[in-house]
Amino acid sequence: MPAQLSGQFEGRVPFVAIELLCRPMNVLVDTGYDGYLMLPQTLIDSLNLTYLADTKYQTADGKVAYGATYLTEIQWLDRKEQIEVDSTQGDIALLGLALLYSCRMEMAPAQGLLTISAVPRQA
Repeated sequence: MPAQLSGQFEGRVPFVAIELLCRPMNVLVDTGYDGYLMLPQTLIDSLNLTYLADTKYQTADGKVAYGATYLTEIQWLDRKEQIEVDSTQGDIALLGLALLYSCRMEMAPAQGLLTISAVPRQA
């Protein structure tokens, strides 16, 4: 995967295409989610990800939800990373701030522009 990704907006919602275990998927970029990646449990089951632990989290509307955390490897920008994946009973995949931590993200929603690029690591 390149050191830069271009995304798109569906209405006012930002999405970017990623590849997880050789499977392309469109994920919502959610800066309110502090994890790496949240995927529907049905997708996690089909990918056979490694289970780590049960978890609970607070949804955007303040409700408490229960799920599980899994481990996988992702090709993200110019590097492979081991990341935690949280499960949801919902049907949408979220990309969170933990994956964006060492990135630069530029958005111009009115123009439909979204770019995520790697920031060079400091020595």
